[in-house]
Amino acid sequence: MQQYQYPTEMFFDVHHKSNPQSHIIKKGARQQYNNDNNDACAICGRNDFKVGYLTHFNRKYVSVLSESYGEHSSLAHPENRLTCPYCESAIRDEFVSLNGIIMNTEFAKLIIGKQNSKLGTNNSYITARDIAGYLAEPPSPPFLMAFNKNASGNKGTHFLHKAVINYSRDNYIITMYDEQIHVSRDFVKRYLDFIAKNPGKYNRFTPQNIYKSVLAANMENKTVKSFPALAADMGFLTECCTSNNLKIIYLLHQGKGESKKTKKE
Repeated sequence: MQQYQYPTEMFFDVHHKSNPQSHIIKKGARQQYNNDNNDACAICGRNDFKVGYLTHFNRKYVSVLSESYGEHSSLAHPENRLTCPYCESAIRDEFVSLNGIIMNTEFAKLIIGKQNSKLGTNNSYITARDIAGYLAEPPSPPFLMAFNKNASGNKGTHFLHKAVINYSRDNYIITMYDEQIHVSRDFVKRYLDFIAKNPGKYNRFTPQNIYKSVLAANMENKTVKSFPALAADMGFLTECCTSNNLKIIYLLHQGKGESKKTKKE
């Protein structure tokens, strides 16, 4: 099993097949410099690269980060000048609008939404309705699941460098931008099984709304009456309403929570 410490290195190897095309805009290509002092990458913090790219905005040269970039607190060393080639391959405008990336050493799936549905239709792209299937059946390790800010309705940004690489399919971590969320595969499967056995128009707010009504002894609430099985199972309902699991349920109901996946890897 190949080991990875940095998610952008995995992306460099898997998505770009270790040979990314140069990122060129109207102003030209990104400015390169030798890393003579073995400085750490501004984005991820590694220092084992010989040639890096100018990180911060410069009026004379093309940099990795634009003038409008405002997420410097997410960077490992925002004070440093250079970005390593691995991070440079992931910090590109074409990936800002993605809803997320699911990846292991064999494939990289780029999650697109309505706002970027025209990016592509090949097997590299999946949609929100595919997320549930990957949460229930994660890829073979090492793998990562990283979601952008726009997956939760905010404006997208550079996000892959904040991902966590996992080596367990049963208990793993996903990231929603810079927030790390622990996922129990057992819980995901039990939740999907529960809503399959107890049909209804579930959405990401259903467990929380029922929980509040049950605690208030408001058993005549419309939502409680619509989902009697969930309202009757207080143990499972409480488990659903933990902070982590509410976020997981949010993702499971993206694209109506269907577990359809693209062609099996």
